[in-house]
Amino acid sequence: MNTDFFENNMLECNKNNPQYIQYLTGLKDLFQNISKMVESGKLDESKEFLMDKYGVLSPKIDQARSEINKIFFGPLKDSTMEIYLRYSDIYQELSDERVSELTGYDKEISINRLKLFIMQEIRDIENILNQQ
Repeated sequence: MNTDFFENNMLECNKNNPQYIQYLTGLKDLFQNISKMVESGKLDESKEFLMDKYGVLSPKIDQARSEINKIFFGPLKDSTMEIYLRYSDIYQELSDERVSELTGYDKEISINRLKLFIMQEIRDIENILNQQ
């Protein structure tokens, strides 16, 4: 499967675009796998896996958040941007958690926070994929 979804750091959010469908399906698979890991008690591993996959499922630019309106375009761009921004937010929270462990601070993302994130992402992806 091709994982370079962001050709020229852009993605056309259109159900007629096979690359877009692959992107959503890849995200959905990732979140379903993370959910299974969390449910089986592998919270730390699920956080690491989620962070590792972020780079593969994101555009290859440093300021993606500020450039988001240039990255996503097409009829489904708004709902796709929401999915991406939530993933970006949880990635940042996980990064902050990792830094806090190294510096001795006590910051940890709860299992409920992670479950809520996963459920929202899967729900929104399924809504897009099931649209007529």
